[in-house]
Amino acid sequence: MAMATSWVMDILLLVSVSVWITHAGLVTAEDDPIPRPSARQLDWQRKELIMFLHFGVNTYTNREWGLGNENPNIFQPVDLNTTQWVETAKQAGFKEMILVVKHHDGFFLYPNPYTNHTVQYSSWRNYKGDVAADFVKSCELLGMDPAFYLSPWDRNYYNMTWKPSYNGFYEKTEEWLVTHYGQFYELWWDGANAVPNRTHLYEWDKFLDILRTHQPNAVGGGCGGTGGVYDCGPDTAWIKNENGLAPDTVWSWHAASVEFPDPDNKPVYGPYFCDVSIRPGWFYHESQDNQLKTLAQLLNIYFSSVGRNCNLQLNVPPNKKGLLEDGDVQRVLEFGAYLEKMYADDFAAGATVTTSSAAAGHDGKFVVDPDVDTYWQAASGDKEMTVTLKLAPHLVSSSMINVVMLQEYLPEGQRIATHEVMMSADGSTWKPLVSDTTTTVGHKRLYRLAHDTPAPVMVRVQVTGTAFNVSSPTFSRIGLFYAVPISE
Repeated sequence: MAMATSWVMDILLLVSVSVWITHAGLVTAEDDPIPRPSARQLDWQRKELIMFLHFGVNTYTNREWGLGNENPNIFQPVDLNTTQWVETAKQAGFKEMILVVKHHDGFFLYPNPYTNHTVQYSSWRNYKGDVAADFVKSCELLGMDPAFYLSPWDRNYYNMTWKPSYNGFYEKTEEWLVTHYGQFYELWWDGANAVPNRTHLYEWDKFLDILRTHQPNAVGGGCGGTGGVYDCGPDTAWIKNENGLAPDTVWSWHAASVEFPDPDNKPVYGPYFCDVSIRPGWFYHESQDNQLKTLAQLLNIYFSSVGRNCNLQLNVPPNKKGLLEDGDVQRVLEFGAYLEKMYADDFAAGATVTTSSAAAGHDGKFVVDPDVDTYWQAASGDKEMTVTLKLAPHLVSSSMINVVMLQEYLPEGQRIATHEVMMSADGSTWKPLVSDTTTTVGHKRLYRLAHDTPAPVMVRVQVTGTAFNVSSPTFSRIGLFYAVPISE
């Protein structure tokens, strides 16, 4: 994938939606233009943590981008244990796993009948190996959502010289994948290509039609590409870097991608993901066994991805034996355990909630319950748009907080453009609890406070600006947590 600097990303994401953000007279419900997610997008966005698994001939050649001329027999994962992969992800709180079944070298981890560059041509398991089948079986066993990455670029089929017949080949191989492995939940495309501006030659509409026909619950997304231009879609969008860090402001709706343009040039719903590897490389290299990201680094990535309205796709590559390395497993479990402990106690739970207004059936009390399908919504025309929490007295005298969580109810669309989070000891004098809140919320906004703070008597969250000037913003959850400080 091509990289883009973080400041460029800030500009690109802001410019794509700035034309739709204003702060004058409110738009009423009947004129509401906010894009909404599909059921598959909403399900995907709520997963938050997704594990990526780069595995293939590159694992054995010590390359990141294969050449396409590899002997399939080098692929020999003699101790393959996909259940170990899934157990690790499940225990750490991941909700989906994406297996790379074909990278740019064109080698397939399933027995694709349309090429001989597949696992079927390896002597492993007497020429009957099928990693995709093992993977899906393990996911089904442990209740994990399986997903696949299927690279459009194929150096075995066409390498650097385009062949028009390739689209038909890709479509047949995609159709084989989507019809032989049961239900899965995401197909990850990739715009990476060594030849600039090649990606437009792909028949994206046909790729999507095949997915929609056979896997209606799966999102289509992924990407990368020349100069960070391509974000594929149409269901998800790439944050346009590979460091796992999103810009501070992230809208789940934005201009359509070049692969799936909107005919009316209207904004489309396409939630973002941040992808990053736990190691320097995407594939396993023994020389990187001691170069894992630290827990502190992973947490910074988490707060800068999931905490900024993106899903995190963390790559943990299997080794030559077909196992996740012990060090990788321990780091992933450490990461998951830290988050589980952080979220264990919500100091906002049990708070008394008052609001500036509430739409019928959507009272303020719903912001302190964990049900994702309940939410507060301001009444149409409410210009104050405020939720105030009065914490339980026993928590005020005994608890510390350092994480603030806000969540919108996204079936109503992402609406909040700016907001403020204040605290008070008496309800009359207020001061900032969070210093800089001039940004979006979305599925989840996490603020790490500069210092541990005694749980305040009252917390007030006010929406100060909305997209398209719409009224009736929502909060599905407001949470206050304590995260044990971790040094670098």
